[in-house]
Formats: sequence, structure tokens, C-alpha cells
Amino acid sequence: MHAITRTCWLAAIMLAVGLAAWRVTAEPPAAEVQRKPSTYAPARDLEAQVQFFLDRIKEDLTDAGDYSESRRKRLVRDANTLAVLALVLSRHDEPHGLKNSAPALLDRALKLAESAADRAQAQQAYAELLDSRKVASAHTPPAWSSVGNIVELMNQVPHLDRSLRGTVRSETRFAASPEKATGLAATLAVIAHVSMFDDSYCTDAHDRDEWIEWCVLMRDAAWDVNRAVSAGQQAAALEALAPLSRTCDGCHEKFKD
Repeated sequence: MHAITRTCWLAAIMLAVGLAAWRVTAEPPAAEVQRKPSTYAPARDLEAQVQFFLDRIKEDLTDAGDYSESRRKRLVRDANTLAVLALVLSRHDEPHGLKNSAPALLDRALKLAESAADRAQAQQAYAELLDSRKVASAHTPPAWSSVGNIVELMNQVPHLDRSLRGTVRSETRFAASPEKATGLAATLAVIAHVSMFDDSYCTDAHDRDEWIEWCVLMRDAAWDVNRAVSAGQQAAALEALAPLSRTCDGCHEKFKD
């Protein structure tokens, strides 16, 4: 009798653990998954950001004598960010020049991130990444999922955020290069959207719900900044930075290691 009781008890525990694991890895709400990318990140901004990160990676790989640890770390962040940009561009509802090559760009961006430790290997991976823009994928776009290293993406966020704030707060920079601010805001938005699919920081269903909520809030706050800058409204853009800050602070308070 005791053996049967113990067996039932262990089975119940295993079932509970299994259900908890299933709940932690549950997908975000369908309404958020199916939201059109044009409603939070214009394709033109994302396409421009792809070129920005490609140029910056080239800069980090150019000087053999200066492939420092800081450059390597930035390259890894940028390659992971490119993967996120490529995923969203592959599924974007607006026409753009990378529509057919975005899946290949995604795969090779991830390969570059994995090759960053060795400069020669990273250079080869970068060359393949550049070539990926000429590759037309015959397959359906990749499904919405977590791509890239979530830690590297979260490390990228404060760098993008600081640059965005500096551009928006300066009247000169705001007027001279609004496309820089719209691109930064769009990149933050897509990082937030794709991060919804990652549950690495979540230990239970409650964590998962909170994580998704913060990702949605960050995405939408970044979109508000993008729209204000696009309209040339610096005051509105400055105002929209406050909710974006709150999403970063709230998420850090809950999930930062």
C-alpha cells in the first residue's frame, strides 16, 4: 500500500513539474504574435539598420591589430541584433529589398556571432553574411521564435537606448539625423517583440506572463518614439522616452541577473 502511495505521489510530482515546464514555455498571446510588423517597426527603418550594423561590424573587423575584447563583444551584440532584424524583415508586411534574402541573412548572422572569438573566422563569416543579401530563399519565412542569444540582446538594449536618448534630446542631432533615431527605436521594438518568444529568464508561469508583458510594453513604447520622430515632433518624442525608460527599469527590477 505504501509503495503504491509513493508511486502515485512521485507520479503527481512529475506531472506537476511537466505542466509547470509546459506553462513556462507557452507561446505569447496570438494577438501579439500575429501583430503586423508595420505597426511597430517600419521596414525602411529596419532595412537601414541592417546596413548600419553591417558597416559597424566591418569596422570592428578591419584592423587586425585592434580586434580587442570590446570590439569582439560589440560584434557579437551586433550579429545577434542582425538576426532579430532579419527575422522580422522576413515576416514583414511591407515591401522591402531584403524580403527574399532575410532568412539567409538570419542564418549567417547567427553564424557570425558564433565565429566572433577568432578574427579570421569572423571575417569569413562576415563575407558570407554580405553574400546572403544576394540569396533568394525559396522557402516560407521562418516561424516566429526566439533567435539569437537573449543575454547579448539584453546587453545591446542599453547601448541602443543611450544613443536614442542622445539623438532625441539634442535639437541639432534631432533635426540633422531623424533617421538615426527612428532606426534605433525600430531596432528596440523588434528586439522586444522577438524577446517575447524567449523564456530563459522565467522560472514559472507568472514570470512568463510578466516577461511577455514587459516585452510588449517596451515594443509599443519604442514604436511611440519612432512615430514621434518620424513626424518631426521632438517634444512628443521626448515624452515618449519616459514610458520606454519605465519598461527598461521595470524589467531590470524583475529579471536582471
